[in-house]
Amino acid sequence: MRYKAVLQNNPDLNKARLAKKLGTSRVRITQLLHLLELPQNIQQKILLTRGISERALRPLVCIQNQQAMEIEFNQLINSLVS
Repeated sequence: MRYKAVLQNNPDLNKARLAKKLGTSRVRITQLLHLLELPQNIQQKILLTRGISERALRPLVCIQNQQAMEIEFNQLINSLVS
């Protein structure tokens, strides 16, 4: 969320420049920003959940059906608890 805010507040900054400034790749910045495409309710649950990795969340962004996405997310959360 911070990366998105930085990009929005600095029109001369793009993903590549932000990545260089942070010492990471543009692809990494893009991967993180894609997580903001998840529905708001899932984003809120992510913020409240410990132990969930960004890498585990990436496939959720590709799911077009929100109900299927929520089922996959809940399965992911349940696998963390088990």
